Amino acid sequence: VGDLPPSKRSGGAEVFTLGGDAFASGKATLSSKGASSLRALAAYIAAAPTGKIRIDAFTDGQGEAAANKELSQRRANAVRDALAAGGVPKSRMQATGKGESSPIASDDTAAGRARNRRVEIIVADK
Repeated sequence: VGDLPPSKRSGGAEVFTLGGDAFASGKATLSSKGASSLRALAAYIAAAPTGKIRIDAFTDGQGEAAANKELSQRRANAVRDALAAGGVPKSRMQATGKGESSPIASDDTAAGRARNRRVEIIVADK
């Protein structure tokens, strides 16, 4: 089992962030590193069943907005399916593709675009 993705506490939830390296560019297939992190996260969540889990996937602003939204939905679904395969009930999860709607860095640099390509897994305390 791999390492848990980086996390932070935010308003009654723990937010885990899968970075842009969890997927190949333009793809919704998990990299081996991404899959490994999700196996660790699924074990962590399954060991301490808490509240709902929200999976929000984001892209950078390159390309067409509609295509980015669709890609982010496929990535959110891939994360949900990986967590479900690890024992997390699908009924507890909601997967949403947010596209390029919420950048956390500038899209003007490769490093910024890489930070914007992410999946946030929000695990509610209750």
